Amino acid sequence: MDLLGNAFFFIAMLGGLGHIIIGRQLLKKYEPLGLTFWSFFIGTLCFLPFFINENLNQSFLSNITIPVIVGVSFGAVLCSTLAYFLFFWALKYMPASETGIFVYLDPIVTVLIALPLLGEVPDTFYYIGSLFVFFGIYVAEGRLHWHPIHLLRK
Repeated sequence: MDLLGNAFFFIAMLGGLGHIIIGRQLLKKYEPLGLTFWSFFIGTLCFLPFFINENLNQSFLSNITIPVIVGVSFGAVLCSTLAYFLFFWALKYMPASETGIFVYLDPIVTVLIALPLLGEVPDTFYYIGSLFVFFGIYVAEGRLHWHPIHLLRK
């Protein structure tokens, strides 16, 4: 098991949590579309130095083809921008606890798409993790009355 990879994944999870908390506060003042724009703009600025450094070391821009442009455009517009806008929109009108549950479904949906598209077969850890995800959603939704989380809702 790669400890460094798990540490980075944990840091990313904390960043996602911060994103939800800060986004929820900002949505009281700003619209989802504007918040989506600024999220992507700030993200672009953060990654721009790495892009420049990578392009200086190898000729990235000279390898751009039409399929690359189409793929990046599709990923940026539909998979990222639209998804973030819909997430911020949902966060504005739903409790963060409900919108956050859908974030846990990301790895499961990713594998379900990767299986037919890329031929990637999930291993045992994927199935165990999926059970934990569904159990966590079940507990978070308050379906287990013996679990103390239902006391917080009173």
